[in-house]
Amino acid sequence: MYKHHKVEAVFIFIVVAILSFLTDAAYKDMALAALSVVTISFAVYIAAMSALLGSPYADRLKSVADEKIKTKSQLGVLNTYLRVAGKTSVLTIAISSLYQFTSLKTNNVLFSRITSSLSCGVFALNILFLWLIFSFLSSALINFAQKK
Repeated sequence: MYKHHKVEAVFIFIVVAILSFLTDAAYKDMALAALSVVTISFAVYIAAMSALLGSPYADRLKSVADEKIKTKSQLGVLNTYLRVAGKTSVLTIAISSLYQFTSLKTNNVLFSRITSSLSCGVFALNILFLWLIFSFLSSALINFAQKK
């Protein structure tokens, strides 16, 4: 991943987690919606990878060195983003499922607020990765179409 995207991800996670904690946002209230959004985005990631298999577009991405990470091709960078996004999606699906299928009741209010805040932060990362992958794929596709 690009360094500035790593910094953005850490920043977004921390800001969302802190704001969620301060406002006492309850992740359980958004867990079902988060589960739906992330499941759909995960399916899009899988579809994107499937569409790339054996395509001329993938060959072009593989043959072009990335401008920011010189040791990787554009396909390698996209692969890294899809892998990180996929792991974050699976984590969010697991967290959201726990909120949906268990009561997660505890007498410790602070623990509940912390876990809820961290869950909100992880969900925010999913939104970030969804945007980054969309941006990368759309700009790379435009570049591919212009070079044909």
